[in-house]
Amino acid sequence: MLNGVSKSYPSLYSFDRVTKIIFSFIIVTIASQIKIFLPFSPVPITGQTFGIFLVSLLFGKESLFSIFLFIVLGVLGLPLFAVRNIFSVFSPTYGYIIGFLISSFIIVNFKEHFKNRMIPLLIFCNLIIYLLGSLYLYIFFLCFTHTNLNFSKILNIGVFPFIFGDLLKDFFVLLFYKIYSKNNTEG
Repeated sequence: MLNGVSKSYPSLYSFDRVTKIIFSFIIVTIASQIKIFLPFSPVPITGQTFGIFLVSLLFGKESLFSIFLFIVLGVLGLPLFAVRNIFSVFSPTYGYIIGFLISSFIIVNFKEHFKNRMIPLLIFCNLIIYLLGSLYLYIFFLCFTHTNLNFSKILNIGVFPFIFGDLLKDFFVLLFYKIYSKNNTEG
């Protein structure tokens, strides 16, 4: 114990923690600007899941704070999300954004348990994002456009077009994570 503060609880404002928060925020913000709009869907292909999953693996708990900050600032109107809308809560993609925070929480808290099985962890997190995104997409269409889309249509515009790309992003997230981990454990 040092001055009544346990060494096992680092200061919120330590240089290392602040650096991780800043880098997490920057990586997620840059990744969210990578987007491809699809003519048949209000949901674009983005780099957001890549950024969210990568910082969650690399920076742990600090990434949760930066992702939460990213969402709050995006909701307040900063142009951070792939789909820009001053009232982003009323955007058809907001459910996916909530899924990002929950997925990050899951990755941060379970990555040690899935050390040798990271692919299932990331796929599970993608499923969480799809579930929340699809539910919100359904509610959005029902409430704001008065369109009652069936389950098949929601999957066709909100899930199926993204599966291959998300698996590819998961692969690259794990590749970068393994390279980073290897370089930080040697020497």
